[in-house]
Amino acid sequence: MAPANLKEGLYRVLGRANASEGVVIGKEGGRFTADLYVVAAYGVSIPTVARNITERVEHVVKNQAGIELAATRVHAVGVQRA
Repeated sequence: MAPANLKEGLYRVLGRANASEGVVIGKEGGRFTADLYVVAAYGVSIPTVARNITERVEHVVKNQAGIELAATRVHAVGVQRA
């Protein structure tokens, strides 16, 4: 089944049912934006994780919803020990 809206689609991309606290959908100049707040695993490259998340989210949103995001921002808000 297809996601009902952009936010639900992002939850699926992130692979977590309870991701709602970490996703903020907004609009800038009439276009959608996504701010994603993540906790990174200790020892991983945060820039690499952010880039991978950005690419995956933008790809899925464009292909499944036909929406090109104006901005996708990934905020690392913490580090979790593995």
